[in-house]
Amino acid sequence: MANAWKKMGSLRGPAGAGADVATSKKAGVVKPSGDFDITADGTLSLYTPMSVMSFTGGSDHEIGETVDTVNLAWKLNKTPATLTLDGQEIVKGEDGQFPTSQPLTKQALKANKTYTLAVTDARGSKASKTTSVLFHYKRYWGVGGNPADSVDSTFLLALAGSELGDSKAKTFTVNAAAGQYIWYAIPHSFGTPTFKTPTEKFQFASAKVAEAGLNPVIGYVPRLVEPAEGEFSLIGGQQGIHSHTMTLNLEALNAISREYQLERLWMAASDAADLGIVDGDTVELSSSECSGQVAVKVTERLKPGVLFLPTHYGGTSPYLTRAQGFGLNMMDFVPLHLEPGVGSTMSQEVAVKVRKVEG
Repeated sequence: MANAWKKMGSLRGPAGAGADVATSKKAGVVKPSGDFDITADGTLSLYTPMSVMSFTGGSDHEIGETVDTVNLAWKLNKTPATLTLDGQEIVKGEDGQFPTSQPLTKQALKANKTYTLAVTDARGSKASKTTSVLFHYKRYWGVGGNPADSVDSTFLLALAGSELGDSKAKTFTVNAAAGQYIWYAIPHSFGTPTFKTPTEKFQFASAKVAEAGLNPVIGYVPRLVEPAEGEFSLIGGQQGIHSHTMTLNLEALNAISREYQLERLWMAASDAADLGIVDGDTVELSSSECSGQVAVKVTERLKPGVLFLPTHYGGTSPYLTRAQGFGLNMMDFVPLHLEPGVGSTMSQEVAVKVRKVEG
């Protein structure tokens, strides 16, 4: 078929009565169906409706600024028959092509302005896209003292956070030290900020929590399990190379875990000395629920009286072809306790004993 197209040459041959019609074996007249476009130079292509792929140049500014220059640019999916910008026709250049950008100067914009690019193709298919220069108020937040009568522009500009915005709704995080206040400054036209609480104020107590028979005020809650003499608190956590237990069976990560013995139980150096345990020794860890053996990592980076066990290991599934039986599963040692407020597992509430395994 490719050779047949070459023989046909230009597709703009005579189309009058008696003209030869092209076949796969000879050149002649071709009449494209509505599925095709023919450009001015005779190029034949599948028809696609006109579309504006991108139209840029819009920007955001603080109210009070003046914008003099706007640099508009666009991309189209094909050459249009007509192109207009805000209703003004854009003509082709000396090269016979439409421009793909338009710098606008001396705009002196102080209010919102939207520019519209509109195009049509030879079949009348239309497409358009807009871009806007927008003006907004600025809002500020942060921590600071209580300057009384001197809350002015200098004070607001010194706050750590600021951005353009159109409403009072905002979520931000700050840390206020002793003697500092949390500040949020917005234009009066936005209205008075409120918190998403029943009183629309910052609340330290929850009526719904009180109705559930729980302490309505956030405060210290004593540990549920306190280790007895000769026992340790057992805590768990994650290591940087793994995602919970989902990655332990991956060949590369499992190899790293084994090479660096990441499954080991961490123990404070002073506790290890008291028990005659040195780095690398095997111990038996036991609780009211379970017991198991694991190697020890002696460290100065742990509080005495507390043991740390990584929570990635100890899987028993036979599908863990590399990780089955490697290390201990911390949750095997933890009694089932549910936090009464939210129902989560109290996985750090467990006391354990440690015994060095001789030989």
